[in-house]
Amino acid sequence: LVTSNMMSALAKMIPPISYGTRLSSFVLVTLLMISAHMLEFGIVHYATRRYKTLSGQMSRDNATAEQGLTRLVKIEFMVVKPIHLWLEMIMRFLSPVVYAIATAVILG
Repeated sequence: LVTSNMMSALAKMIPPISYGTRLSSFVLVTLLMISAHMLEFGIVHYATRRYKTLSGQMSRDNATAEQGLTRLVKIEFMVVKPIHLWLEMIMRFLSPVVYAIATAVILG
């Protein structure tokens, strides 16, 4: 919200032109990166909660794990586990690199 307000204020400060500027492209890339991080936070938060719930279920029903858990729950656990373990760490390293490259290309 703050970034979109900043984009509006910036558009009012510069004279009206019919083409995009480097500054508007840079602010748009920043807005997209913020949105991507917000989406990534939501996905990791959900995956962490589901991972804890499913691993607790599996440890309680360890004796009857094969009979008690459906195939869909096992697939969900296989999908949620790598997201919980790796997505945040990958984004922490990948995001600054992508942002630096995009900034260098835009402001170049």
